[in-house]
Amino acid sequence: MAVQRLLVEQAQAGRSSLALALCVHWQWRAANGRWKVRSALAILTELERQGWIGLPPPQPVLVRSLGRVMALPEASRVEGALGLYRPLRWELVRTRAQRRQWRELLAQHHYLGAPQLVGANLKYLVYGRGGQRLGALGWQSAVQHLGCRDRLLGWNAVQRASGLEPVVNGVRFLVFPWVKVRPLASVMLSENLRVLQRDWLRH
Repeated sequence: MAVQRLLVEQAQAGRSSLALALCVHWQWRAANGRWKVRSALAILTELERQGWIGLPPPQPVLVRSLGRVMALPEASRVEGALGLYRPLRWELVRTRAQRRQWRELLAQHHYLGAPQLVGANLKYLVYGRGGQRLGALGWQSAVQHLGCRDRLLGWNAVQRASGLEPVVNGVRFLVFPWVKVRPLASVMLSENLRVLQRDWLRH
């Protein structure tokens, strides 16, 4: 298996370096010619989750603030009954500081990192009623061509052209790793869909 051989040959490499090496081995590039490092990292992470391989521990993400490099601080553990944190507070990301915070949190805690969003998009941070930071979500206008979606919906080209405008893609959904509250994930997603339906038309 190419992945297992790669782990042996580059035993001292970090996760990002391994993902890049895998892209080079497969010659796996995006349409713009860049290596698909995030996709390769997602594959490696899933293989590890299923017990096929062992990866080196993730390195803390360094972010720049006022010209200095610093590590994002660890948050205190959030656990207990869901009712302790409801109603959830939704923060629509609008300012530069909010955008930077959203990207830093995704870069550190999501296995795909922070996305480069193009076109219409909305980003959210979600908090508990006591101000506890719980998660982050991101949405983006639907891509023009997506075969699996169009086959599922039974769309032809004409139907896609007329039906695509109200469709959005979920690009990130993250419950922060220090949050251990059931069933918070499903509640966050269902509530955010209702908030999104309102905000998407406004913004």
